[in-house]
Amino acid sequence: MSQSTIRLIVGAIIAALFLGLFGYVLIQAILYAQGISPKGPSDNAFYIMNIAGGLVSAVVVAELAMTATGRAPAGLTFSAPPAVATAGNAAAGSQLLAIIYVFVWLALGVAALLLGLMDYKVEVPPLIDFAKTWVGLAIAAAYAYFGIQPNNGQG
Repeated sequence: MSQSTIRLIVGAIIAALFLGLFGYVLIQAILYAQGISPKGPSDNAFYIMNIAGGLVSAVVVAELAMTATGRAPAGLTFSAPPAVATAGNAAAGSQLLAIIYVFVWLALGVAALLLGLMDYKVEVPPLIDFAKTWVGLAIAAAYAYFGIQPNNGQG
């Protein structure tokens, strides 16, 4: 196994761990906001959620910005160096990870928006802040994916 392949595998593991940490804390917060869980995440857990969520969001927006409109994410943010990318498994793995990232980010963001910002039993300020931020990032991701350009007042 080449060093490029090892680097790709380690990077994918790190990316998956960040996505997992982000999702775990966000789900805990949503369960607490809905009154399902008696205890919410700690301040330290919210710190991890914000850091991991920022990284995950950046990857999603970058991936969608590099993806051609109307196509599935190609895994360009996770792509291997050219020598490794020729191997079909590495390219397919990069695309699968990118698609998982985008869909998990979308699902968790919508859940935070609906269950943490719009309809909650217990107010969770860090979850509300995340949901508001996510809306802005989702708009940026849509602009990037669909190639929408502002007209700068020119009509």
